[in-house]
Amino acid sequence: MVLKKLQRLLSGDPAEAADKSSKRAHRKALERQRECAELADEIESLRSYEDLVDEMGPDCPIITKRGEEVFMICNGAMLTETRRGAKTNYGGRSHGLSVRVAKGVYYRPSVHRGRVEQAPEETSVIDGKDGEGVFVVTNQRGVYRGNLHTREFRWDKLVSVSPEQIGKSYVLMMPVENRQRVSGIFVGTSSMADLVMRRIMFGIALQQERGDEFIERLEAELADLQDDRPDVPELLPPTLPPPPSAPPPPPA
Repeated sequence: MVLKKLQRLLSGDPAEAADKSSKRAHRKALERQRECAELADEIESLRSYEDLVDEMGPDCPIITKRGEEVFMICNGAMLTETRRGAKTNYGGRSHGLSVRVAKGVYYRPSVHRGRVEQAPEETSVIDGKDGEGVFVVTNQRGVYRGNLHTREFRWDKLVSVSPEQIGKSYVLMMPVENRQRVSGIFVGTSSMADLVMRRIMFGIALQQERGDEFIERLEAELADLQDDRPDVPELLPPTLPPPPSAPPPPPA
């Protein structure tokens, strides 16, 4: 018995290896099916984005402008901002010769060179740690509303949108024209960051009157996923241990 266990550990059990391979293929196929279903639901939602949120209802956290349509409300979001550290160092040196002009009196014409060394910029959360922050995406702008700060990200003034990973979480950094500090939205997981990012890009496309083109790109992405989607394999039945051998007959 011990010899057989050692042989399985050294050479591997073919039945066990086949079972692990089958489970991996099963999980991969299910994951691809889930991605296709989520993307298909997202496309249907964006096609009817005007009906996703009632702007006049109590659930809308902002006052919308004329022609503005809300199609995402992200509760629990946090506001981040890049700020330079408070510590500032000054470094430099001076050099020159000392000349004696009288007893105990010296004159030293010297040159001093130095520079101010500022602390690097850091991204930190400035609002929303209490869980009360909310980020709203519309066809004209993005708005963060918290208990301490409010930020508006107009799509026609937005410079870029870039995800930044902090630990295991993600922040969508959104620099805006004529704004010195860069603000961002802390959204958490990578899947949530993908969803918020897609809604932001859709809002930008709508502002540029390219919403139909954006949806067509999503449809092409969905078609590629479906073409590359593997069939869900059936899991192998569990390998049962052999039945115990019959006990030897009693001696006559």
